[in-house]
Order: sequence, then structure tokens, then C-alpha cells
Amino acid sequence: MDFRSLAAISSAKIVKLLNKRFGSGGTAAPGLVSLYLDKNLLKKLTDQLETTLLITGTNGKTTTSRIVGNFLEYKNIDYVHNRHGSNLERGLISAFVDKVGFLGNLTSKLGVFEVDEAALKTVITKTSPKTLTITNLFRDQLDRYGEIDNIKKIWLNVIANLGQEVTLVLNADDPTVAFLGKETKCKVIYFGLDDKKMSLEKPPSAVDSIKCPVCYSDLEYSAYFLSHQGIYKCSSCDFARPKTDIVAKDIKLEKNESELTLEDGKNLSFDLQAKLPGLYNVYNILAAYTTLKAADFELDIFPIILKEFKPVFGRNEKLFFEGRNIVVALAKNPTGFNEIIRTFLNEKEQTVLIAINDLIADGRDVSWLWDVEFEALANQENRYFVSGIRATDMALRLKYAGIKDFTTIEPLIDSLEAALDSIPQNDTLVIIPTYTAMLELKRIFEKKGISGHFWED
Repeated sequence: MDFRSLAAISSAKIVKLLNKRFGSGGTAAPGLVSLYLDKNLLKKLTDQLETTLLITGTNGKTTTSRIVGNFLEYKNIDYVHNRHGSNLERGLISAFVDKVGFLGNLTSKLGVFEVDEAALKTVITKTSPKTLTITNLFRDQLDRYGEIDNIKKIWLNVIANLGQEVTLVLNADDPTVAFLGKETKCKVIYFGLDDKKMSLEKPPSAVDSIKCPVCYSDLEYSAYFLSHQGIYKCSSCDFARPKTDIVAKDIKLEKNESELTLEDGKNLSFDLQAKLPGLYNVYNILAAYTTLKAADFELDIFPIILKEFKPVFGRNEKLFFEGRNIVVALAKNPTGFNEIIRTFLNEKEQTVLIAINDLIADGRDVSWLWDVEFEALANQENRYFVSGIRATDMALRLKYAGIKDFTTIEPLIDSLEAALDSIPQNDTLVIIPTYTAMLELKRIFEKKGISGHFWED
């Protein structure tokens, strides 16, 4: 590498060392500094990799990529991974810091990277992936992304420039994502659900994509699994849910885990168990398995990996503090929040802490709270604590949903302590934070000794 690149790498290593020394969780900072010194560093680093796997989509990127990473660790394969979820270009570069020497030599030959939806256009030109996995497309951070059609246009532009050497892994149940498979020269592998008992009784309120992506007529659904994901066909043209290559059947969802049968073609199936609750995690499991299949890995050990997999911090993570259970479930858009309600808030007399921030990483626009189905909770005897920068907005939303038992305490640490004090021993506190509130929680938990440092997760 040239002097500029070596200086960028050295600077990134120093920044990361300082972050650890002073207890910062700034996982993107090393990459941000190195990009200032060498704008082409990501390409120079990924050119040394033999295989690169990219994972993008609105929800599920972190959990999907972590499952893939755990599989590689079990196989003793050295790999680069932005495991803490920093998924812009600077975050990907930061992931290389511990793997690259001061002379630019890279020990790993495989990279697994989750990529921000809008950043994919830039990242993909610098990474030459073997596979590109797209999990789903929902409304998210409207102030930054706009409506989902904006992201769809970015993705269409991306896949139009990919060659046959790339394999697309697509969610067949999401109409917009499935449509991408019709617009590419790449090999395509589809995953989806084949279990109609998982269908919702009626269409959910937060449905983002119910028009045909070909002719814009209404889509007709025979099953709604999760938001607009389901079994569909166009009412006017021949667009329909594509034939799935990898499917989940016989799904059983418990409060703390999931069971399913994964079928890979006609002659191969796995019975899977995972400490990952919720139907959204069934999709993450399918996405991870299909990504590994597309990368030509033997998958006989996948059931073992999945059974041992632990949830990522903030993604349905379970903690224990002073005799009380804590569940942390990140919510960043209406679909995600509705699935948390469906998974965790289906019992009476629960204590719930909701922390809503509107910093850049959360999205400044919190109007999405009005698309969450809080009305479904109005008849339950739950107690709510509301905190965060936009605590009053959240409190107003609960009031209009008919929920009366809530306490607003804006500082998160004060709200957390009040919520924990309100519940007896062995009871459970469900915490639903936005992204930056989740990071603040992590710092609070570190100080209380509930969890380790961010970079140790």
C-alpha cells in the first residue's frame, strides 16, 4: 500500500485504542478518521479479501450477519465483520482495524458486512461481493431516506450493474425485494415462509408496499405474515410471489424462542431451535442460512450454531439485575415496533419502558409513532414508563391510544431506576428503545455491571 493508506490505517488504530482507553463506544470513529486521509481505503482493504458477503435491508441486518459470523467462527474461519452494526462506509473500514497490520497486510480472506440501505450504492462499488442479501424494505428514518420508493430506486441501480458472478439472496415475501430478482443478471435465491397459520387475521396498519411494483395495481394477499410480507399476486398483471428456494414451515413461536423446519429444496430439511423470539427472527434465520448457502458453505452444522446463538445487544437481549429480568428490544420503525408488541406485550400486567430519541441515528421525524398499533394494548393492565428526548411525544401517543397508566420521566437513567423499583423480584421489565437510546442503555448497564463494554459484545 502507498504512504497515504498506511497513514490512514495507523491513525485508525490509534483512534480505536483511544476509544477503548476512555470507554467510548464510537465504533465508526476509526473509519471516519482513515477516510479523511484516504478516500479509497475501503476498496484497497476489500481487494485483499477472497470472498465478501453483503447484507442490507431495513430490519434484521445485524442479527442476520451475526448468525453468519457465528457459523464462520464455529468453522474456525478468520473473517472481517462490522459486528457492532456500524454500517456506513466508515463503519466497514473500522471493522478492518484489528485485522490489518501497520503495513497494510490483511490476515482475513473473508468479509461479512451489514450495509446501510442508502449507503449500498457507494459500498458495493468498493467491495466486489460474492453475495448480496436483502432482508426487507420498510419505512424508516423518513427524514433521511424518504419513502421506500427512494431506496427501491437505489437498489435497482445497484443490481443493474452487478454481473453473473454475484448471487442475490432475496426475501420472496416482500414484494419490492422480490421484484429486484426480475431486474438483474445475477443468480437469485429466494427465501420465505410456507406456514399459513402464521398469517395475521387482518392486514396490519403499518403496511408499506401493497401496490404491484410492475404495474402499480393493488396486490391481492392470501396471507399476511409481517406488515406487507406475505403471499401475494397482482390483481392486474402476472407479477406474483416468486417460487421460494428456502422455506420455513411448522413454525412455533414462544416468548423466548422459536422452532421451525427449514426446507432447502425437496430433499434437505433441518429442524431448528433458536433463542430468538418473533416471526421477524424466523426471517433473519432464513436470510442467514440462505446467505451461507449462496456462498457455497456446507450447512450440516447450522442447527448447532443456531441453537447456541445468543441475541445481539438490544435485539431481544435478556439480562438479569438485582433479582429482576430485563428484555431490551430495539424499535426504529412502525413495523418493528408492531412486531415487538406482537411478541412481547401479549400478556397482562407487564411493566414496559419506552425510550424515544430523535438524534440523527434515530431519525429526526418521530411521526412514525402514530402508525404503531398501540391501541391493541389499551385493554391490557400494563404499566408504562416513558423517557428519552421525545418522551412527551410518546406520552401523547399513548394517551390517544387509550392507555392511561404511564409515567413520563425524560432522563433515561431515572426512568430505568423508577421502572425497576416498581416491579417485584423475578418480574420482567421490557425496554423498547430507539437506536441512540439503546446505546445509552448500554452505557448505563456497563456502569451497573449488568453487561460488558460495547466492543466486547
